[in-house]
This record gives sequence, C-alpha cells and structure tokens, in this order.
Amino acid sequence: MWISYELLFLFLSIILHKSTKTVLPQSVSTYMHIWSQNNQEVRICYAQRAKELVPFTKEALHFLIVRDKIILNENETINTNCIIQLRLEI
Repeated sequence: MWISYELLFLFLSIILHKSTKTVLPQSVSTYMHIWSQNNQEVRICYAQRAKELVPFTKEALHFLIVRDKIILNENETINTNCIIQLRLEI
C-alpha cells in the first residue's frame, strides 16, 4: 500500500497533540473521517498545528529518505510497508 507525500504532513499534528491523541480510536478499522466527525473538538486549530509542524515533518522525512528507511517514488507516494518495517526496527 502506498500513501501520498502530502498525507504525511497530517500525522504529527494528530499524534503529538495530547488532546487529540487521547481520543484516537483504539482500532485501525475506524475510518479517519468518521472519527473526526465524532470528535469535532480535534478539528479546532488542526490546520494551524499541522502548519506549525511542517518544518519538523520535512526534517524527519529527509532523515528517513537519506538513510533509505522510506522510499519516495516518482508519483510522490511512500510505500507503507517501509514505514511498518521501520516501526518494527525501533
């Protein structure tokens, strides 16, 4: 499975924001849009948080790409299998 480059910039603002992290679904089978509709408070200032984390996200991606931990293909997508393997290595 491949994930678009742009979507990578949304993750940090979700997992680093304490109020958002505490209401994350316990199951990966929960669709993101349904979760965000059911927890509308997490959408407050979300765009601003994501924007503020862009430099950190770019730095993290650069770090991982340079070390061949994730691969960005010509369609600007990243193989999620690489991310899963990286998670297991940590």
